[in-house]
Amino acid sequence: MQEHLASELVDLFHAHLDAVDIAVADQWAHRIHSAFYCSQSTRGNNKFLALEATLAQVFTCLSIRANAHFFWDFAVHVVLILAREPTPAVPDADTCQPEASTSKKGSRKRQPNVPLAFVAVNALRKIVNLDESREQMELCLLQGRHNEELRAFCMRGLGADSDVDLKLLVELVGLFQITDVDCELVRKALDHLLASKSHAALIKLCETFADVDWPFESIVASMVQAKDWTSAELFVAIMRRLLVVASR
Repeated sequence: MQEHLASELVDLFHAHLDAVDIAVADQWAHRIHSAFYCSQSTRGNNKFLALEATLAQVFTCLSIRANAHFFWDFAVHVVLILAREPTPAVPDADTCQPEASTSKKGSRKRQPNVPLAFVAVNALRKIVNLDESREQMELCLLQGRHNEELRAFCMRGLGADSDVDLKLLVELVGLFQITDVDCELVRKALDHLLASKSHAALIKLCETFADVDWPFESIVASMVQAKDWTSAELFVAIMRRLLVVASR
């Protein structure tokens, strides 16, 4: 299934190299969704790891040489489609049927897109981290600086209660280094993450926006109150490291 998915995605991409086609990005999202939820070959976390490996392989292949700028524009469209619900509906012969459900809402809950957006972001991060030339890093950062759709999506999600997963938004602003955000929006995101005890995302948010004057003591106290000792220790260690870097 994963090999079939890889070849499908590559073929779709190469067939539309003249311009970023939203319809093709939508087809990509649909193929990824179908391949993940229809696959019976792996279970649990292994399914996520298998999909991440496949996407990283495809992304590496498509992001080289002349395709690089186009690929990153296209990849952002795919991620933003996956970041929204409901799942894209593009009928094809290979689409598996979801389990019977009493409502469309129930079906969407069982087959959400957002976990797949996390996987796509992780795959993009992997090709950035493995590129010794740092070309992919620069192209990634260019998206964060100049892709208005991406920037608007992140700003809107950080600044208001929305259906967008806040933990995913933290991953996006971290990967694309969208750090020129109003401090009030960032602090509002912090409050939501504290309230939901999403400590891993909270730590990443604080690390991404290192220049913000974070309420250090209250954050640690909240983690300790939740008995999340590991997160509290990690947060303290990261904040200390950032202070050392800032003092140099």
